[in-house]
Amino acid sequence: KSDKASVINNILGVEVESDEYFVKSVKRDGEVNGRKISLINTPCWWEIFGLQDSPEVVKQELVCSVFLCEPGPHVFLLVINPSLSFTEENRLSIEKHLSLFGEKIWRHTIVIITGCDSLKDKS
Repeated sequence: KSDKASVINNILGVEVESDEYFVKSVKRDGEVNGRKISLINTPCWWEIFGLQDSPEVVKQELVCSVFLCEPGPHVFLLVINPSLSFTEENRLSIEKHLSLFGEKIWRHTIVIITGCDSLKDKS
């Protein structure tokens, strides 16, 4: 399972298929502590593509994903696995992709770091 699918599984308490290779955003609904929530799983991009290299369909899908949760998202979850190398190029890719949502995106972004168990024996 991808890290994003694992986060969705943990938050919603459902079993979500792996999401590593798809081009359409997928809406998942659930309930947490009596509140209905929706999670929008967007196509993977930051580990693979810089903004200039992302297929146009992926960029369009990222922007259109906000319309799956009217009146719009409250929070963006940015899922990062620290066991993967994180380069300056990755950081710039994240900034450029998230800029597609506007300049205030970082006020609404929560970074979720997954896979920390795999780092126990690393310094």
